[in-house]
Amino acid sequence: MPHSIEGEGRRLNWLRKYTMRLPELGPNAGRLLSAVIVATGIAIVIIVGTKILRLHLHVALFVICCCLGPVMGRKLGWIISRNVLYSAPTSLAVLVCILWGMGTAFGFRLVVIGLRPNIILAIIGFMAGGYISIPNYGLIAESTIPEEVSARHEIVSSLPSLVYIVASILFYFTIRGLNG
Repeated sequence: MPHSIEGEGRRLNWLRKYTMRLPELGPNAGRLLSAVIVATGIAIVIIVGTKILRLHLHVALFVICCCLGPVMGRKLGWIISRNVLYSAPTSLAVLVCILWGMGTAFGFRLVVIGLRPNIILAIIGFMAGGYISIPNYGLIAESTIPEEVSARHEIVSSLPSLVYIVASILFYFTIRGLNG
């Protein structure tokens, strides 16, 4: 049975009245909450799967890190991009880009050492780290970048990911876990 437009309007008003109570969290609070809910659901499935398949808990924790890490890393990257990478002097922006790439690689290496994922999960984690390593990814539409900041945009977009790849390889050979 089709609904009338008036009935839909009343239902939407009721929905708005009782569901939109988080304006102080910002416009992306819904996306963040959705990501947390999805990651929690994935974690529950993995934890239940660990009981069934007799996997280890560290696998579930690594998957949770791969789900939540990009969400948190993206938010932090956008904050750094807005406040430092596009407004600070170029030398400081380059230094922050190098530190961002190395920090991402170091964090990924610590998670791998601590949680010991299998090779498939380690590759997925490496790709999640590569996503995090680009601090301005999705922040600015490429077509709206003025010509005078396009060179800086290219540096901010590419230098941290290049540093992430090189540092990840170096950290693999230099930073070992407790078992060698």
